[in-house]
Amino acid sequence: SDLSRLKAIKKDVLAVLRDEISLDLGDENECPGELNVDDEHPTSFNVEKDKSTPSFSSPPGRSFNTFVLEEAILLDEHGFEWASIGTDEMVGAYNFQLVSAESPIGHRHCNQRNGSGLASSMVPISRPFDSYLLFPKIKKLFVHGKPVVWLAKKFSEVE
Repeated sequence: SDLSRLKAIKKDVLAVLRDEISLDLGDENECPGELNVDDEHPTSFNVEKDKSTPSFSSPPGRSFNTFVLEEAILLDEHGFEWASIGTDEMVGAYNFQLVSAESPIGHRHCNQRNGSGLASSMVPISRPFDSYLLFPKIKKLFVHGKPVVWLAKKFSEVE
């Protein structure tokens, strides 16, 4: 593959991040992974010397939440259907939708044997923690073996 334009593309991406969202990731000539710590710009990417986890600070007048991906719910042979919230709204309707702990996210089909043969039922899918839904798929975008949705926790809620 051709990497001859990599440095120019990196420079352009860093300029867009700096100009559009005031995120300064340092000089484009630095080594990969090496970042400037800049106390003059409150929106810069800061790495504390004694920690390997970067911290982000919000621009003045704005605040941000940090989320941690916990897991993906994959489409399997049992299918998937979003749960409903009342009469008008479905779970999975938008990004960062909060689903409370133990509340159904969706349902899977389950065939169970009973005295007269097989009976199909819907088994709810829930998690023991508050989940924020990321990239929920509509049914026509479901692909077997791929995520239907990613579940995340707010960073402050991660144990």
